[in-house]
Amino acid sequence: MIDVGANVGFFTRRFAAWTGPDGRVLAIEPEQVNFERLRATTARFGAAVEAIQGVAADREGRLNLVVNPIHPGDHHIGAEGVAVTAHTIDGLIAQRGHRPLSLIKIDVQGGELAVIDGAAETLRRLRPALVVEVDPHSLERMGHSAAEVFNRLAGLGYAAHALGDKGWSDAMDPAAALAALKTCGSAYLDFVFLPV
Repeated sequence: MIDVGANVGFFTRRFAAWTGPDGRVLAIEPEQVNFERLRATTARFGAAVEAIQGVAADREGRLNLVVNPIHPGDHHIGAEGVAVTAHTIDGLIAQRGHRPLSLIKIDVQGGELAVIDGAAETLRRLRPALVVEVDPHSLERMGHSAAEVFNRLAGLGYAAHALGDKGWSDAMDPAAALAALKTCGSAYLDFVFLPV
């Protein structure tokens, strides 16, 4: 499993427990304080969790992280900020020998399309499930839209399922997923994307 935007490890710890001793979780987090807490909270899992300080993006190199001093879960890529290492999911998977991949969780404050574009080969070949936070405001801040996320993943052969209190919805096409987002009564909505 891959936890993109791992923050302090809330989901990483659960993923590590689910995968068991033979599994592995890559946890990607760029912000220094969050990253140190992530390593501390996942240390008991040993080699089952590999914490990577940086961002997942559509290209490798360096990007800038805008750090929100008030909200530790609202850091995002921007034109200015702290320089961080950028990785692609495709590159990280290739470096690790293309092991089977069950799930990618993406919560990156509007940078979701860059993560998806940097994982396109992995999504085509390994077909993991995705859990993606879709936040229209954050996407717009990055120059993108929720419709682009739904359409990009549909083009890669994925169907959207809205996550709710009682599980996830039936499969939706991009137009239905966008309608669900607009009527959810919240600023954002989590979706499960499954290969079709």
